[in-house]
Amino acid sequence: MSRSEQDELTDQLIAAFQSDALSDANLQRLFEASVRLFAERVEEGRIAAPFPDDNGVVATEAAIACSAVLRAVNIETFELGLWQSWQGQH
Repeated sequence: MSRSEQDELTDQLIAAFQSDALSDANLQRLFEASVRLFAERVEEGRIAAPFPDDNGVVATEAAIACSAVLRAVNIETFELGLWQSWQGQH
């Protein structure tokens, strides 16, 4: 798939997110796939930041998403802090 095709598909997905055309179940599937792919790329050293520089994500949105992810995988914030210290991430 070419870069322009990837960009077009990404734009279509973003439009679906914003228009409520995407079901909750499909949003969850895409989020799961995104988290897995992002983690893989971080471990490979290919990417470091979860958002582009010009993102519009605010702290409240990030906190809601992070809290939901931690709850879904049964990790307490203390455990996350411990894991980050083992990995040298701050």
